[in-house]
Amino acid sequence: MRALHAFRRVVELKSFTDAARDLVMTGGAVSKLIAGLEEELGARLLTRTTRRVSATESGLAYYKVAAAVLDELGAASELVRSQTLRPRVD
Repeated sequence: MRALHAFRRVVELKSFTDAARDLVMTGGAVSKLIAGLEEELGARLLTRTTRRVSATESGLAYYKVAAAVLDELGAASELVRSQTLRPRVD
């Protein structure tokens, strides 16, 4: 899950450094998460240059689905939290 969050932020911010700062991680940690995700999927998700990071075609497709899944998980978590915090009436 951390890898998905890291990938999402790198794509959105177009920077490993900015994503790392946003996630309160080191750039190296973000890079390792993305490399592990790419290895697991067997596909290059990002094109890296010295000045820029951009999603590959596969990376962009993966991003769209991953972002939607992360949004849904966030909504589900909020739902559970709100039900847990509400006092029960029997």
